Amino acid sequence: MNVPKNIFSSKRTLLFLLIFFALVASAITLYGNSVKKSFGKEIETCNRAPSNARFSCYRNTIESYYKNNIQGLLSAIKNEKGLVFEDLQKDTPNISYAVFGTNCHSFYHSVGDFIATTSDQDLDTKIKMCSASCTSGCIMGLFKRTALEANFENPTLEKFYPSCPDDMRHQCAHEVGHVLHDKYTSSILGVIDPITENTFQLAPKKTYSYVTNKNPDLNAHFEDCKKLVPESELAYCYTGIGHNLFF
Repeated sequence: MNVPKNIFSSKRTLLFLLIFFALVASAITLYGNSVKKSFGKEIETCNRAPSNARFSCYRNTIESYYKNNIQGLLSAIKNEKGLVFEDLQKDTPNISYAVFGTNCHSFYHSVGDFIATTSDQDLDTKIKMCSASCTSGCIMGLFKRTALEANFENPTLEKFYPSCPDDMRHQCAHEVGHVLHDKYTSSILGVIDPITENTFQLAPKKTYSYVTNKNPDLNAHFEDCKKLVPESELAYCYTGIGHNLFF
């Protein structure tokens, strides 16, 4: 039997390549885990920030670690029993109801905001990136920024509730109420964005018109709820308006 002279060399080369790629994969995994842990530690720090700066702290941390990398962020928070999520569920000092809610809800608001400002895909695709975690904070943050970017135009607002997953319907209707308050008075992001910029030097990626209605009409919010959500969801939409009016 004639054995090719280079057969052993070929096997050694193949073995070397397999070992090399295994080491590379292992290094990437270790690096990824290290990044997640560092990210989680910084989120822990944000949990103890003043309540009015907490959303901005989360948002800045996300941008610092995952700029233009939505999938990286989603991977980091995918295991909801991991470091980041677990800590958000714990009581922390001064856990008063922040502008965007308690820690966990605020964090997911910032995730939705990041998706809205980073992805150039359509609304339905962005919605699929959001989970229902922490009272659907992600989709609420997504809708809030999307509405502002669209200058609160009706064709965009009309998509929100119909595009909402079945398990988030109530929260979507509630967020529509928040968005309508922003439309007819002033966007809450007009308060939040300057905090993010001045405290963390993370400026908005574009110039926004935070006030689009120069003659606030308190009746218009409620009338538009009737146009944008089903009658069965009106209470959730109304409380979204009331939440902003009387907070």
